[in-house]
Amino acid sequence: MSLASFTMVALGQVPEGSVSLEIVTTPEPAFNQIEYGESYQFDVLVDNLNFDIEEGAFIDPSEREFRFSGNLILYISFTVSKEGVLHVGPGSRSYVTALEEWDTSYDIAMPEIGGSNALPFQYSSTRGYDSRVGVDEWVTFTVDAQLYVEQYRESEGEKRYYLGDLVGEQILKYYVTSRSKVDYVGDVLDAVDWELTRARAAIAEVEGQLGYSLNVDLRGLEALQTTMGAAIEEGDYVTAMGLYEGYEPAWRDNLEEKLLAEAEEKQTLESALEDASEHLEDLTQNFQTIEAALADLTASHRLEVQELDAALSAAKTNGRLYLFGIVIALAGLVLVFLRSSRTKPAPVVP
Repeated sequence: MSLASFTMVALGQVPEGSVSLEIVTTPEPAFNQIEYGESYQFDVLVDNLNFDIEEGAFIDPSEREFRFSGNLILYISFTVSKEGVLHVGPGSRSYVTALEEWDTSYDIAMPEIGGSNALPFQYSSTRGYDSRVGVDEWVTFTVDAQLYVEQYRESEGEKRYYLGDLVGEQILKYYVTSRSKVDYVGDVLDAVDWELTRARAAIAEVEGQLGYSLNVDLRGLEALQTTMGAAIEEGDYVTAMGLYEGYEPAWRDNLEEKLLAEAEEKQTLESALEDASEHLEDLTQNFQTIEAALADLTASHRLEVQELDAALSAAKTNGRLYLFGIVIALAGLVLVFLRSSRTKPAPVVP
C-alpha cells in the first residue's frame, strides 16, 4: 500500500517531538558503504517520548472532529539507483537514475510513554557494477521511512481513517562497493599521482628554459594526493571519489598565467631594448658628429700653434740681430773713446 492511498488532514495537532523514529542497520556500514553480495537488516524503531493521547480520544479537543486510532502508519520505500557526474565542456552535471524501487506501509501500535516498537526489514545487496552501471558511477541504496499518526472520523456510524501529522522521518543512503569499484578508485589515485609527476616535470622543463623559477602553485594537487590516499587507506572510497570529483586542476591555469605574464614581460623588455637601441644609435651619430668637429678643432689648433711657433722663432731671431748691432755700436764707441784718451793734449798758447 503506497502513501498515495492515504488521505492527509488535520495537520499540526500533535505536539512536536512526542514520537521518535530511528533506523538501525546491522551490520553497521562503515562510511555509509555496503558491500556487494552482503545482506543487511534495517530495524525501524519507534519510541513514544511523551505522546499521551489515548486511543479513541480527540486529537484536538477544541475541534472534536478527529480521534486517535491508537496506531501509527509507517511508510517506507527502498530505492536502488546509479549516480554519476557528466562532464559537459568546462562544467559538470550530476545525475541520478533509479534502477529498482519498492515501497510498503505498516500499522504500528503506539507504545506506552517510554516504550518502543520495532519493525525489521531485510536487504541483500545484489546490484553491482556491470553493463548497466560503470565503475565510474555509484550504485546507491536509499531507505526512506516516514511515520504518521493515524486518525479517524465517525460519520453515520462508520469510521473513516486518515493520515495525521508526520511525527518522524529518516533517510539513509548507502553506497555499494565491490572489488571492481575499489580497484577503480585505486586507479583514480594512480592517475592523480601521474598528473602530479607530469605537472612537476612540465614546470621544471619550462623553468629550465627560462633559467629561473615560476613558483607555480601545486598545493591543491598535492593536497588531493594526500587526502585521497588517506581516505582510501581507511577504506572510505566515497570520500576519496568526492575529493577527486570536487578537485579543479588549477595548476594548469596557474602555469598558463605565469607563462603569459612572462611573455608580456619579455615583450615589454624587448620593446624597451628596441627603444634603447634606437636611442643608442642616435647617441652614436651625435658622438660621431662631435668627434668630427673635435678633429677639425684640433687640426685648426695645431695650425695656429705652428704659426705661433714660427712667429715666435722669427721674433727671437730678429731680437738677437738687433741686440748684436747694439753691442757692435757700443763697442765702436768704446774704442773711439779709448783712443782719444790715450792722445797727449796740445799745449795751450798764452
